[in-house]
Amino acid sequence: MARDFRYGPAQKAGYQRKSQQPAATNESKATGRPLSSKGFVWLVIGLSLALAASFYITNHFKQHGPKSQWSQADLTEQERGLMVEPASTPIVQPQAQPESAPTQVVAVPVAPPVPVEAEASAAVIEPPKPSFRFYDDLPRLTTVTDVQPLPVQLPEPMWIQAGSFRHLEQAQREQRRLSTDERVMQIAPIETPNGKFYRIVIGPYTDRLKLNQHRNELRRFGADTRVVKIAPQSTID
Repeated sequence: MARDFRYGPAQKAGYQRKSQQPAATNESKATGRPLSSKGFVWLVIGLSLALAASFYITNHFKQHGPKSQWSQADLTEQERGLMVEPASTPIVQPQAQPESAPTQVVAVPVAPPVPVEAEASAAVIEPPKPSFRFYDDLPRLTTVTDVQPLPVQLPEPMWIQAGSFRHLEQAQREQRRLSTDERVMQIAPIETPNGKFYRIVIGPYTDRLKLNQHRNELRRFGADTRVVKIAPQSTID
C-alpha cells in the first residue's frame, strides 16, 4: 500500500502526566441509562409525604406557637382532678421568750494600791537568820558516856609473834627480813605434840601504844602477827 510522504512522517505525542491530561467530558462519563417507571412512582410518593409533613408542622406552630401551653379552660374535669396542688408549708410563728430577770451587779471591793515606798521597804527587809547556832551552843553541851578509855599501861607484859616455822633456816631468813635498828626480832624454839617449831617474837611490851605501833609496822611487811602472853623460855639471836 502506497504511503503519503507530503507532510513528512507522523510525529509521536509527547509523555504527559495524568494531572496534565484534559479532563473527560460529562457526556463520556454519563451512562445515559433512562429512569424506569417504578422508580418514578417512588419518587412521587416520597415528595408527597415530605410536603404533607411540612404542612402539618407549619399549621401546628401557627395555632399553638413555638411551645404548647394548655390553658385551664382546655382541661377536662377529670384532668383537673388528677392535678395535685403543691402542699402549702405551714408558717410557724416564733413563741415569745419570757423576759429574764435583770442581772444583779455585785460590787467587788478593790484593794487600795500599795504605795511605792512600802514596796521598796519590803524589798530591803533582810531574811531572818536561822535560830540554830551550832558553834554558840557547843560549849554548853555535855556528853555523858559510860565507856572508859583503855589504860596505856598493860596489866602484864605482852609479846608479838610474827610467824612460826618448822625449820630454823626459814625462821632465820624471816628474822633478817623483819629486823631493823629499832626493832630487833628474836627466834624462840618451842616443843609441841606435833614437833618442834621456831617462833619469831619481839618484846616484852608494857606500853599499849608501843605494842600497837610495832604490830602495825610488821603487818605492813606482810607478817602474820598476834599478841601472846607466854614468855619464851629461850631465844636465839
